[in-house]
Amino acid sequence: MKHILYSLVLFLILPTWSLAFEVNHGGVSGGGGNVISPLGPTSSIDYESAEHVVYHSHKAALEYVSRKKEAFFAKQMTPEQIIAFAPVFNSEKNIESVMTEVRMYVKDHSTCRDADQKPVDGSIVNPVPDSICISAFNIANKTDAADIPPQSTALILHEYGELIGLTEAQAVMLQTLVLEELRGL
Repeated sequence: MKHILYSLVLFLILPTWSLAFEVNHGGVSGGGGNVISPLGPTSSIDYESAEHVVYHSHKAALEYVSRKKEAFFAKQMTPEQIIAFAPVFNSEKNIESVMTEVRMYVKDHSTCRDADQKPVDGSIVNPVPDSICISAFNIANKTDAADIPPQSTALILHEYGELIGLTEAQAVMLQTLVLEELRGL
């Protein structure tokens, strides 16, 4: 009974909660996303090195999704995790397949653009067909070197989440949860 009541409360406050994340934590409608609450660059990294970290984060994102899928179907998630991951694993599109089939284009000297041509850190709008765009350039300028792997992994999942049909609010919620977990918060 307590679990049902908790789930109902989360369901009722979810629209307000997710809108708050969208407005305050980097969500951008129109196909683009940004890093969330970046830890400012106290130790910087060059753009080419950031690009390498971002590419490595794609593999980390695939492994992360695989672990979460197993936990989701084994019913070993918290209510917050269930809310964030249910749209991912109940989608008609398999996120792991999409992550394997749709390339990640990483920009090391420029920004990605959303549907309105505004600069963003990641986007499903990309001049390179069948790919998502992640800007190592932006991430390196905004984020401490140690924070680049979790930020990149979370942003990658945000963008692939949009490709499988997540709304911007759902993608930001997923990104926030992933980032918090990978940072160990």
